[in-house]
Amino acid sequence: MTPLRLFLVDDEHSAIRRLERAIEGIEDVAIVGIANDGEEAFEKLRSANADVVFLDIEMPRLNGVELARRLRQCATAQIIFVTALSEWAVEAFTLEAADYVLKPVQNDRIVEAIARARRRLAEAGVAHEKSAPEFPPSIAEPEKAIWIPKGISKVRVFIDDIVRVEASKDYALIYTSNNTFILRSTMKQLSERFDRTDLIRVHRSAFLNLKLVLKAEYAGRRLARLHTEDGAVVEVSTRYARHVEALIGAR
Repeated sequence: MTPLRLFLVDDEHSAIRRLERAIEGIEDVAIVGIANDGEEAFEKLRSANADVVFLDIEMPRLNGVELARRLRQCATAQIIFVTALSEWAVEAFTLEAADYVLKPVQNDRIVEAIARARRRLAEAGVAHEKSAPEFPPSIAEPEKAIWIPKGISKVRVFIDDIVRVEASKDYALIYTSNNTFILRSTMKQLSERFDRTDLIRVHRSAFLNLKLVLKAEYAGRRLARLHTEDGAVVEVSTRYARHVEALIGAR
């Protein structure tokens, strides 16, 4: 298998080193370049032939969001933002980023982000813009799917295909195995939509697909975290711990 070519961009050398350590144990990947600011990265990426770009946001000369906009016009690499700033998440996914990882970096999140980028690249290679079937709004089934605006159109996303949902200010970030969608909605509104589905509320700002849970982790006697098939570790808040535990036990 050809290694996945990774390019790292961050103005902090310590952040680059943490990323390198997180990537060390991952098979079939290779770091093909490093840059310490946006302008340097843009010049190097012209010839680096990278598959995935790990991109900080706060950088001198050209910040990560501006660099991502430039790359969207001339490169096909998947973008993974790695930043301490949570407020740019909506903008990041508007640019169709593969993932948005918050610092301090956790190794499992890097593994998950690379897996997501790899799936998206594979899907693009196989499908090569294969036209998707169109589903008119009149036949949508609210209990099985939700319609999400994307550009000037809407995409129907089946609830069974949703991996998890995270709140970001007035929006919800909806993750599937290959894509991330942005929906203007509150968690309360989504809770009503997800009633009697496998998407369960695990935190005031998060839902998780119950079918993907591999392991439950406890802090004392309380359910604290859930480990999923794609390598994510999801926190369970005290408020929802008993309900989630009951659902897991009933499987």
